[in-house]
Amino acid sequence: MVGNTIVEDTQAAIAGFMLGRANNLASNQPGLTRFLQGDGCGSFNASATDGSGSINGCVSQGNAWVEFTSSWSGDISYTLGTIGAHSFVNPNLIVGGMLQFDYAEDATNNSSGRGWLVALLCCQNARAAALH
Repeated sequence: MVGNTIVEDTQAAIAGFMLGRANNLASNQPGLTRFLQGDGCGSFNASATDGSGSINGCVSQGNAWVEFTSSWSGDISYTLGTIGAHSFVNPNLIVGGMLQFDYAEDATNNSSGRGWLVALLCCQNARAAALH
């Protein structure tokens, strides 16, 4: 007897899409330690080949910043944009907030998703904290 696997195949495609989006979201988070080091940000990078590519950049003015990243390959794409601001509590600790928007698409499986997040942020120099 041959069974129908439509439900299982659909569940596997949805789970794979959600896992891929979660992995992209986690691995593309903004780098906050640069602000502790007084570096800020001001960069733009782009690369592309036949059927794939990536774009990312960051700009800061004072304690406010914007960062974005986007990549695509074949029928899969992911974009994350972040707007944030922070303040120094002391030279080794910043606190602030950020607003993120993301979009993921998998055209092969006719899947897409978008989301947003408002979050508080905290970044501390761990070496300096260990000395106290």
